[in-house]
Amino acid sequence: MQERPHGAARVRPRPYVVWLIGAGALATVVGVVWVLIAFESAQQATTFSGPIPTLPVFTYAQYSQRDIVPDYTGLFSASSSRATARLSSSRAPSWRSHGGGRREAVILDGMAPHDSTARILAVCRVAQLRPDSGNVGVTAIDKQPVEPRLKVRTLGLYGDVQADRKHHGGVGKALYAYADEAADFWEAELGRAIPPGLFGENLRTVGVDVDGAEIGERWRIGDELVVEVTCPRTPCATFQRRMREPQWVRRFTEAGRVGAYLAVVHTGTVGAGDAVEVVRRPGHGVTIASWFSGADADQAEALLAAEADGRLELYREMTESIAKVRGRAA
Repeated sequence: MQERPHGAARVRPRPYVVWLIGAGALATVVGVVWVLIAFESAQQATTFSGPIPTLPVFTYAQYSQRDIVPDYTGLFSASSSRATARLSSSRAPSWRSHGGGRREAVILDGMAPHDSTARILAVCRVAQLRPDSGNVGVTAIDKQPVEPRLKVRTLGLYGDVQADRKHHGGVGKALYAYADEAADFWEAELGRAIPPGLFGENLRTVGVDVDGAEIGERWRIGDELVVEVTCPRTPCATFQRRMREPQWVRRFTEAGRVGAYLAVVHTGTVGAGDAVEVVRRPGHGVTIASWFSGADADQAEALLAAEADGRLELYREMTESIAKVRGRAA
């Protein structure tokens, strides 16, 4: 080994070399994280055939001013198939009675008591954001069925998005369910097909009394997903433009077949063919249909009493609605 001459200066690495080494290490870490995220997304990717749907071009200013967050993972749709029902035995609900006629909800075993074939017919998420003449400028009502199982988180389906976040989405409106039996009614009424997703629903059900569900009722979907019925859907002008039917909002309202919004109690996955079980019913008697068509002070008090007893949690949409009803009755 050659010895350093006496008095010679020690060679130190230059600062920019240290910075380059540090930047390279950081880039490696970021790259690994990115690969893991990409792998996660690939597991949820939807197979599709045919041309890729075109996303309308909007400026960053439009998105930032209107609080629209486009999610490109939801732009690919796949054709749906009516899955075979998963059947199992059902048991009727049971109740514990209390003084004064009050009933307490208890956990139910088995499938939904109204139909042992209760299941998810189709799972739908946004196909593409479409231009709309409303205040937001775009709409995410264009939901279409997808075939792979999707994760369901607190704010809804993986890859789904809402354009108008003031009136749609959020914890209390994470999912929107609509019954295929109600769609059959509209097919006969309108003389046209009502395929899953046309009404903007995330879940098209079969054998589930969606409009007859009590507010606060809980459903187990598949093996692990648990959702809670929170409030009825209120038809809007965007829905009118979507359907292009004369006086659509009025007709949809008068029919009372509005479907239900759902909150996610326990996250999981969902796919077509999943069984739907009613696992809890609060027992206050206020249903999606009864509240939508005839909300009054008595129903409002029943809901508040049920919340006070711990039989359900009223989400913001319902507390605001109850406050309006009580204000009118005062």
